[in-house]
Amino acid sequence: MALSVAATIRKTRCLSNVRYFGALGTNLQRGLVTKAQQDEFEENGVICLRNVFNQHWLKTVEKGIHQNILSPSLHCDWLTNEKDGKSLFFNDYFNFNNIYEYNSYVRESPVTEIAQEITNSKKMGLFHEHVFYKDKGSMRETPWHHDQAYYPFDGNKNCSIWMPTRQVSKSCSLKFIKGSHHINKWFVPRLFKSNENYIDIDELPQEEREKAHDIREVVDGVKDKDILQWHLQPGDCLVFHMKTIHGTDSSFSNQKRIVISTRWLGEDITYCQRPWPTSPPKEFLPKDLNFDDFIVENKHFMGQVKKMYNDGEEDKLYNRLSS
Repeated sequence: MALSVAATIRKTRCLSNVRYFGALGTNLQRGLVTKAQQDEFEENGVICLRNVFNQHWLKTVEKGIHQNILSPSLHCDWLTNEKDGKSLFFNDYFNFNNIYEYNSYVRESPVTEIAQEITNSKKMGLFHEHVFYKDKGSMRETPWHHDQAYYPFDGNKNCSIWMPTRQVSKSCSLKFIKGSHHINKWFVPRLFKSNENYIDIDELPQEEREKAHDIREVVDGVKDKDILQWHLQPGDCLVFHMKTIHGTDSSFSNQKRIVISTRWLGEDITYCQRPWPTSPPKEFLPKDLNFDDFIVENKHFMGQVKKMYNDGEEDKLYNRLSS
């Protein structure tokens, strides 16, 4: 009954005509991130922040992901265990103006302030949310990659905030190559299902071939001392630069892993072209967005993240979902 109520409210209140992108951080109160933490992020390309999200936000995100799994978007992806055919891994993205709990999280939780402060940005725009659900049991390896190569954006003031709702052991958590965001190379994106590159670099035109690199140039020789990895408790989060190389090991966990990751763009981010397919597809971008344009200056790209419900209706929804 609770889900049918939520679905009904979403059907009548969801703003389906708004764009997926949103400007949130402009005049936020500062104080969640220290100067030392900003410096650590700049040096290493990743930082672990402890106990910054309370139980309300953990429960809110889990409710949203539960609804998302029941009603996935066209962007969703399922990876299954080849032995028994059971679901192992679900992910979906670009739903924050369609699922109330995501909308509330990006509008009202500390996540926007963290993104703006850690990057020291005057303006901060939400690119999108990305959620991950992994069943307990065996965890598939996630290949080494850096996120920004998947996107048509250049610039330095950006970050992803990876927030698990449950405890994540160190062996099951993301691992990062310290300082790899300073490597002045673009690594070809990799397909998670096959661990193969999006494209064959040798098939690119000469000019493009010189700009594209195989990530194995770096990761095959990485030493343990250069890898950063943390055990995470509920309320903790990882904040990392979109050029920081990261992945996960294959592992076993006796509990589910439920995560929301939000991608944030600052004032120096520009629209660019890559010699491989990017996310989101071009048809999702504003028609007046040109190469080298600053993202935060495009009024269509950076339209407000829409509040999905009128005042007072949010509490009613929570009460009915919880009953």
